[in-house]
Amino acid sequence: MIYTVTFNPAIDYVVRLDAPLEVGAVNRAKGEDCVLGGKGINVSGVLAQLGCESVALGFVAGETGAWLERGLAAQGLKTDFVHLENGMTRINVKIKAGQETELNGAGPAIPESALQQLEAQIRDYFLTLLQPLLQADVTVIIDHGHWVRSSRKQVISYCRENHLPLRLICLECEKEIRRQRLRKRNEQVLARKSCAYVISEDKLDRFDSWFEDFDEEEQVLLEQIESGALE
Repeated sequence: MIYTVTFNPAIDYVVRLDAPLEVGAVNRAKGEDCVLGGKGINVSGVLAQLGCESVALGFVAGETGAWLERGLAAQGLKTDFVHLENGMTRINVKIKAGQETELNGAGPAIPESALQQLEAQIRDYFLTLLQPLLQADVTVIIDHGHWVRSSRKQVISYCRENHLPLRLICLECEKEIRRQRLRKRNEQVLARKSCAYVISEDKLDRFDSWFEDFDEEEQVLLEQIESGALE
């Protein structure tokens, strides 16, 4: 099972004109469509086409949110949205008249209580996926930066509360080796003219400055990465 998250779903109201858009005048459409989406929802749609089951998570609000849920259900997509008490799921207007003009809605405000509810959902789903694997003696690796100490403490507390075995492993790599790999990556990005962005060495330094060292309670196993392992 795959779970996708869309914080700000949208109903795209797509309007097609057969003449250029005239600002300040009445423009008559030759056709229109409503497209339900948002990044996570779009991923769920592609997964469905590939025959993969998923559940779309996120936030909806108001009548537009209810309409979006019904539309996704009609498409055969499973959802488990958090329902907000105030606001409405946004409507984006896409005007196609030679050139495309977009007017994107803001969407509802998401209170802290709703964020906590979504976090609890994700934790419950994660536990549902994890327990059968552990019972089958499968080692589960969670690849995550966890640069901030509080983030690592959350993982430790979650595993203790749910009686999950945990081992924190930090892969250490000398800065110069990472710089060499970064330069090689940037060269490949520029050569392929891909949509990936170039990461400067200044950004690498800034990322490093965010890292908080481990304390004794975390009991982290340190593993040194040699340069050849990154080739």
